[in-house]
Amino acid sequence: MTLKTLPDIPVWSVPTTGVKNSGKAFALLESKLSSLSGRKFYGLLYGDTESGIYRTCVERGDYEMNDTKSLEPWSIPGGKYATEKIIDWGNSIEMIGKTFEQLTHMVEIDKSRPQIEFYRSQKELIVMVPVK
Repeated sequence: MTLKTLPDIPVWSVPTTGVKNSGKAFALLESKLSSLSGRKFYGLLYGDTESGIYRTCVERGDYEMNDTKSLEPWSIPGGKYATEKIIDWGNSIEMIGKTFEQLTHMVEIDKSRPQIEFYRSQKELIVMVPVK
């Protein structure tokens, strides 16, 4: 576990209910981009995995968007986060939930901020839990 302080990060987002709907939300978000290359993608969870609000996000930047009408401008709240890296996350999806669970037992959680998945690459995912 590593502690990291993040700044607020402006993003475009697609909200949905629960983690189970994240695939559709990511597909919609990705369809709005002219290219996925070089973009920073995030998954944010407010609440529990079944009924909480899950936001798929891409960092705002100077790149072409096909259409932003169905996207919400949002900001990932900065602050201190406990982080852990998962390598080859696509082949070990079950490790994402387990890693979040482990981190939540190691720190005092700030429930006013989301738990974050930062998709650093196709192979590397950074799991982040907000710390009080």
